[in-house]
Order: sequence, then structure tokens, then C-alpha cells
Amino acid sequence: MNKNRIQELAEQGNKPAIHLSNLLKDPTSLLATVMITNNLANVSIVTLISLAVFKNNNFRDITSIGITITLMSIILFIFTGLLPKTYAVHNPEKVAMQMSYPIKALYLIFKPIVLILNFLAKPLMSKIGNNFGQLIKQLTAEEIKTMVDIGHETGVFEQYETKIIQSALSIDELPVSSIITPRVDIMSFSIDTSIKEALDVILEQEYSRMPVYEDNIDNIVGIIHVKDLIKSSRNHPENNYKSVQFLMREVFHVPENKTISELLKEMQAKRIQMAIVSDEYGGTSGLVSMEDILEEIVGEIRDEHDNDEVSLVYDIDKDTILVDAKLSVSEVNRVLDVDLPNSQTVGRLVFDTLGEVPKLGQVITINNVNLKIHEIDGIRVQKVLVSKFDNSQYLENMESEVSEVSL
Repeated sequence: MNKNRIQELAEQGNKPAIHLSNLLKDPTSLLATVMITNNLANVSIVTLISLAVFKNNNFRDITSIGITITLMSIILFIFTGLLPKTYAVHNPEKVAMQMSYPIKALYLIFKPIVLILNFLAKPLMSKIGNNFGQLIKQLTAEEIKTMVDIGHETGVFEQYETKIIQSALSIDELPVSSIITPRVDIMSFSIDTSIKEALDVILEQEYSRMPVYEDNIDNIVGIIHVKDLIKSSRNHPENNYKSVQFLMREVFHVPENKTISELLKEMQAKRIQMAIVSDEYGGTSGLVSMEDILEEIVGEIRDEHDNDEVSLVYDIDKDTILVDAKLSVSEVNRVLDVDLPNSQTVGRLVFDTLGEVPKLGQVITINNVNLKIHEIDGIRVQKVLVSKFDNSQYLENMESEVSEVSL
């Protein structure tokens, strides 16, 4: 029975649930009580059957031993294993409520024995305690993922619900670098930019905030908010030609290897919406926003400023898409239901996998997924054709259809 359900019933004044809730506060002693009771029951059954069989002196041979073992195995399997456990699995709440009083009584009866056993076992448990605790945490996460998969297979969860839960569990392991806007795609202002110039640009680009750098993009010194620019322009127009330095806010830097979950907690605590991601040399690796984190969990979020005409994904058919190289790999995995390795973007994945300067038309295959460079600008990949089919010929046949897509 679910522990939260027991707590809920206990808060409603359910007496059996209150007993169970109190017992669960000391799970080690509760487990010891159940094990002692179970062992005593098994030993008692074995003893009674043995006495009954050996009572007849004519059966003190191999036959009597065989009969005893067979009877004990059948009885123990049916009456102490199969029947009670099957009934309890199908009626967890009913069984828990009915057994709360007997378990409470047994807990009090065997408490002295339990204390002695716990004392004797404590040195051994202390040696394996740390590793055991870590193992339990790992198993719990895996169990949750397994339960979600089973729930999806049985119709409890929809496809999108399953992906959201799985993604939420995965952000503990994914680095921030896997979801950032790359350095080359960052829209930013020089610290010498005037407030009026910054306001014109930020309104045209429809951004809510942009980073400010001094000398070069590797030295980001602040963040400028559109509402601060608008407020200044309206209330203090005389400052329109002053530097944005007077309005910029403190910048928040994070390392590439910080996990997404850690960053989410920090951004929530600091109440910030944007962070600059730094590489191992102290330079700017990219930019990450709260929206990027949420999109990693729930998928792409579109608002009134997002233009459908510049979509990063073009559907060719159910198994093939043409994507902008800036699209995150996690989004490709989500759209095609594939398992490409986590990487910053599709372009980064292609570049890292090739290990050389990319060329137009090159195809790489990863986990039964083909990625073909469809458009390139110098050495920078612009568009990639992604297909679930491990069939290069199929990609070539799709070129005629792709050429008709408005890029």
C-alpha cells in the first residue's frame, strides 16, 4: 500500500491508518517484527507436520522424509506464500487496515527481541549503510521509470505524459551544455550601445532580455531587460543616448558541466530567467534561459512572438524531418521517438561525430538514425535531414520533396 495513502487516511482520523503510520516511522523494527512472525509461523508448521508424519514408527525411512518434505513445501507455498500475497496484492488497502491491529500487537510482543536483533545487526549494517542508501536511491529512480513505462503500455499514461515524466527524471544527469543557445547564435549588445539603440533592437527582435558584453562576447558583464529600457525611455528620455551600462543587471555565470536540475534550483532561488554558460577556459560557451529548461521537460513552448514560418522542424513524413542545425537533439528524440546521444544541438552532434570539416550531402548513422547535411554555410551546418530509417537510398529519394519546403 502506498505510504502517502496511509498518511492521508491517518490525517482523516482512520485509526488503523494511524497505527500503520506510527509503525512506518520505524521501518527497521517493523520489518524485523514481520520477519520474526513469518519465521515462527513457518517453523511451527514444519514442526507440526514432522511430528504428525514421524508419529507412526513404520515411516522412519526415506519414504517418510520424502512425504514430509513434499507436504511442507506444498503447504508453505500455498498457505504462507501464494494465497496471502495474491490476496494482499489485489486488496492492499483492505489487508493493511485489517492487519494493522495484529501487527501492532506483534510489534509490542516482539519488541524486546527486535531490540536485541537490531543491536546485533547494527555493526554489520553500519559497514554497508552508505552504499546501501545510495543503491536504494538509484533503484528508486529506476523503479519510477519502469513504472512509467508500464503505465504507458497499459494506457494509464499518454505518450506526452510519459515523455514529460522521463524528461523530468533525466535532468538530474544532463549537463547545461546540452540545452544552451550556442555562442555564435547569441544576440547581445556592446556596453557602448545607447539605451535608444538597444531599445530599438530588442523590440524589433522581440526579446525580453539580452546580454551585454565589454570588448568581446567572452566578457559578458550584464543583462539588459526590455522593461528597464522602456521605463527609462518613457520616464527619463534625456538618458536615451547614455550607455546601457546604466540599466544593465548583474549577470549569472554557470559552468558547462552543471546539471540542468542544479541550475533550475539556483535560478528559482535567485529568481532569474537567464544565465551565461562558461567553458573551462572562462570564455562564453552559450546562453541558457528558464524557457530552455522547461522545454527540455515538456517540449517546445511557443508564444505570440514565435513565428511559425521560421520553425526549426519541417515534417517530411512520419519518420523523416528536416531540422535547423540549432535544434536541440532532445527535441529530435522527442519528435521522432529516437535515442540519439545527448548533445548541445543537431549541428554540434553532426560536427562532433564527423571529426572533420562537414561537407554538403554527408551522411552519418547513429543508433539506426540517418543524419544528412542538407544545407551548409562555409563550414557551418545549417540544415540536417533526419530519418529513422537506416537507408541512405531513402534519403536521396526524399531530396525532391525537401527542395519544395520553404526554408
